[in-house]
Amino acid sequence: MKTDFNGVIVIGLFVIIVSLLAVIAVAEDYSALNDEQFVNALQQDPATVFATDPARAWEALENNPFLLTNPSILEEAFALPNREQAMAFLDGHTDLLSDPNVIIEFEAAVQDDIALLNQNQQAAKTWLERKYHIQMENGATFSRYNVISLTTQGESATTFLINDFPGAIIHQDGSITYQQNTFKGADLLAVNRDNGYVQILGGEARITSTAHLEAANSVVYVGERGRLTSYRGSFILSHENGVVRASSREGQERFIYNSNMQVRGTIIHPPNTLPGEFIIEGSAVLNRVKPTGERNGQLEFSQPQNTLRIESTSQVYFSQQGERGEATFCRTGFTCIIDASATLDVQQRTRFAIIGMTNNDRITLTTPAYYEHVEVINAHSGQATINSVSPTNIPLGSITVGPRDDIRAHGNSLEHINFGRIDVVYPENPSCTGESCRQTLHHWSSATQQNVAGYFLAARREDLGRDAPNAMVRCTLGVDCEERIARNFGKVIGPPGRIPATTIIIGGDTSAVARSLEPWCQSNGCYIINSRDALPTTTSTNLVVTGHHFGDHDYVWRESVNRQGQAHMPVDFLYVGAVADGSGSPFDHLPIGENVESITFSSCNSAKENEFTLLDAARQTYPELKQLQGWSGTAPPGDAIQQPRISIENVQNHQAGTISGRTWYFRDGERWLWTRNGKTCTIVTGGSGNIECPGSTTLAQR
Repeated sequence: MKTDFNGVIVIGLFVIIVSLLAVIAVAEDYSALNDEQFVNALQQDPATVFATDPARAWEALENNPFLLTNPSILEEAFALPNREQAMAFLDGHTDLLSDPNVIIEFEAAVQDDIALLNQNQQAAKTWLERKYHIQMENGATFSRYNVISLTTQGESATTFLINDFPGAIIHQDGSITYQQNTFKGADLLAVNRDNGYVQILGGEARITSTAHLEAANSVVYVGERGRLTSYRGSFILSHENGVVRASSREGQERFIYNSNMQVRGTIIHPPNTLPGEFIIEGSAVLNRVKPTGERNGQLEFSQPQNTLRIESTSQVYFSQQGERGEATFCRTGFTCIIDASATLDVQQRTRFAIIGMTNNDRITLTTPAYYEHVEVINAHSGQATINSVSPTNIPLGSITVGPRDDIRAHGNSLEHINFGRIDVVYPENPSCTGESCRQTLHHWSSATQQNVAGYFLAARREDLGRDAPNAMVRCTLGVDCEERIARNFGKVIGPPGRIPATTIIIGGDTSAVARSLEPWCQSNGCYIINSRDALPTTTSTNLVVTGHHFGDHDYVWRESVNRQGQAHMPVDFLYVGAVADGSGSPFDHLPIGENVESITFSSCNSAKENEFTLLDAARQTYPELKQLQGWSGTAPPGDAIQQPRISIENVQNHQAGTISGRTWYFRDGERWLWTRNGKTCTIVTGGSGNIECPGSTTLAQR
């Protein structure tokens, strides 16, 4: 038994020794094998060859790259620790990425270690182009791949379903261009297989070509610089043939348009229109908002400031364009809404106007904002309700306007409404067309929100026996509005039976000029009105205007009573002249009349030797204008004017009794002269240089 046991031991040791010698012999034999023999060995036992002589194994593959398509060699080449070199090998032999088995190993490696994809750019490019038909810029890198989706790296890193975007381009910053539209920073980008819409979650898109999107918590920019519109939130958007159509999604009630308007409903932005101009399709709710800051790279917005509700079975045109609320975007046959501002303050707006209300549309505005102008012009059908509320949503008053001279005030008396003025215009004869048709005006203006309230309140008590009219004044434009509005909201001074030929408009913060002219008015006749009561036209010969003014502006204004600190807070802009094409408000400019020959400004920088903004605007507006009086510098708050018009001979005497700085423009034929003393005149239009001032007789003859 012992001998047998020892024999077994001896035999076992012999087998082990023989096996080790065989391995050593094989190892030694690899170095002795010629290339053909080595390749045969590699094909027969790749695991042993890679383990024994990896350098020569890779050399053999370099000489015959298609050996990698051998399943056994492929498996071993991508096993650790060979995987990194296998990826580098493919980077130099990208044609192998047409083999499906190679692609499987390649993708498995990329899933385990995305750095392998970033380190081998040529392989990455070839893989994306051949399998997914996606192009990649040099330097583009990735952070994750899981067969279904790929996540790019960079400041615009985006995750997208890789099979959904054939033809896409991956950029170095991580953004993706698909069908000429660029997507950045999306948490997920996919294509809805049912309708073909691109689904974007988070991030942003820049749309310059045809696109159909379903966005969730995203920002989408459409158009080119200068005509760029933005949409934020969750919505459905299409862009085709230059038309943008955006609709709020179910369960996601609102999206934000152009960072200032929250929308529930559908809006359409036609081609070749400006940001802020769009069509509301059907019923919708719009809320005005403003950016309040940024968190985690995303804009945050204020609570809604205005609520505008539209009930319509048609389309309603809407525009925020133009400081003066130009209506060039409006179209005949559709209700048009203007909501514009000359300032960025959400609580201070320039104009809210409903023009040509039709199609039985119902428009409701509820707002705590101060609007300088609220207008309803030519209501054919439907109903407009405008509610003024406090910042805490307490009703201050409202008006409701319908067709055919239908207007009603509700709630508290109109004097509490937070608007500068309300104007409702109807055609006297609805069937009449053309400029000659008479129009009925319903007008009201506020005595509050201004520093000259006391002057006009006193006038109302004196003339009417009450503080403020609680109803609108009805009149016919161009017939009796000047007299009726001045008598109800301002003053009419002069001899009984004489129609005043001078209109004094207080557009600033003091009534000093009006008070100084009252004695002259007693003999000659004047309308004294607030700038909030200015009408489109006048029969007057002389205009006197007060208000703040900067040298290069064609308007005057008053300071808001809500001003805080030293910075100006202008309100109640009053322009010299209407918008050139007639698309602006009929009530935001000095009254226009063919009889106007003289304009006197009590305003800073209103008659300078080298700045002619007001003069140029007045010359274009008033063809019979003969003189314009103002100030070359600062106009004093207590400015006093004895008479609205003065001859050039009396300028010197006039100057001697007033504060230095008052200056004049006089018309001399086709040219205009400027003077501060009535002796030396500077030619400011139609020539240049200084001359001796001509006399009044000479000026009249020219």
